[in-house]
Amino acid sequence: MDVKILMVDDDEVLCKQIKELFNNEIIGTNKIVIEYLTEFDKAIDAIKETDYDLIILDLFKGKPEEKNTDRPGESVLEEIKKSCFVPVIFFTGLIKPIEHLKSNIVGVVRKGDGVDFLKTEIKDVFFKKIPKKEEEEEEKQQQKLQEDAISFFGKSTNVAKIVSFNAKKLITTMKPHRSKFTDNLN
Repeated sequence: MDVKILMVDDDEVLCKQIKELFNNEIIGTNKIVIEYLTEFDKAIDAIKETDYDLIILDLFKGKPEEKNTDRPGESVLEEIKKSCFVPVIFFTGLIKPIEHLKSNIVGVVRKGDGVDFLKTEIKDVFFKKIPKKEEEEEEKQQQKLQEDAISFFGKSTNVAKIVSFNAKKLITTMKPHRSKFTDNLN
């Protein structure tokens, strides 16, 4: 099974090197397939159009300096948050402006630390227990079902209590299969 990764960096030479190093590499039982873009504004459309499993993102356009305010990587991250659920690894020359974003879903690797650190972070992303979008949706559906049952039947009725108690089971039996990649990890 393929793991689709999009790298977004204005340094095309680096993108080609990363693609050459990691393309067809195996993580678990999955093969890495890397695509890259050198224009940050095109990344947003690509992310909306293609179901990527991971985004590797540069922070800066141009030189990575604190005084450089041209940080399109932040804008791309904000769009990702609005439009889809996909882990991101910032691979950038200066990590100080984004260190606070590091989490189970957002990784941060300094380019100067090398590709071995990037490879480790890629593996970590796929083997961490990342909350799945489906689980978030299930929780919302469960809560809505409970609220609807209480609203319709009233708090004190046995039917509302049974629906509330069994909401998770009801949602679970109605849900579609999980995503192709995360199922292979569990």
